[in-house]
Amino acid sequence: MAKIESWFPTLIYSHTLDVFKDNDYLKEKSISLKDDYKSNSSTTWKCDTFNTLGQYYDYNSDKIIQKLIDHVKNHVILFSKNFGVKSENIECKNFWFNIAAPESYQEYHNHPNNHFSVVYYVQTPPKCGNIVFRSSDSFSDMYTLPIEDYNENSYKTCFYTPHESMLLIFKSNILHMVEKNKSDSDRISVAMNFNYRG
Repeated sequence: MAKIESWFPTLIYSHTLDVFKDNDYLKEKSISLKDDYKSNSSTTWKCDTFNTLGQYYDYNSDKIIQKLIDHVKNHVILFSKNFGVKSENIECKNFWFNIAAPESYQEYHNHPNNHFSVVYYVQTPPKCGNIVFRSSDSFSDMYTLPIEDYNENSYKTCFYTPHESMLLIFKSNILHMVEKNKSDSDRISVAMNFNYRG
């Protein structure tokens, strides 16, 4: 008797983090940092989305940001159980802000040398750009099928339309990009990388 099994799934965790009530603080902090780093910010991105990754900012001493990290950490631990991880010995390795002005985007990339990556949305005007995830299978599939009815077994990409307080968690090796911000306002998000210790 024939059977079909599913192997190598790509898991993405989505949640609305209603318990965190300090998005206004994060907006002000991100704009303040953009003003501080405007003159000396350097990046290897082809796009022009501003981010604070690699800039000095002691987020460990910021109580509100630490509160967000603690909330997110609990969700990362919960998500990692789907992969058979039992340890809770995890830490936030990086934390940074992204500010995408109108017409800004972010090209495909991943976050090497990390276990899990996170995006948390702070400000999301309508049409500010979806986040798109791309399957590694899309690079190795040299002879594509004549698919007429796409489903979860044949899609090569998926996307999420952001909303404020939306939390996304995914393995750091997954390629992802952000579409162009077609709104009249900035899209503001926070990104983090988490690693298990030991």
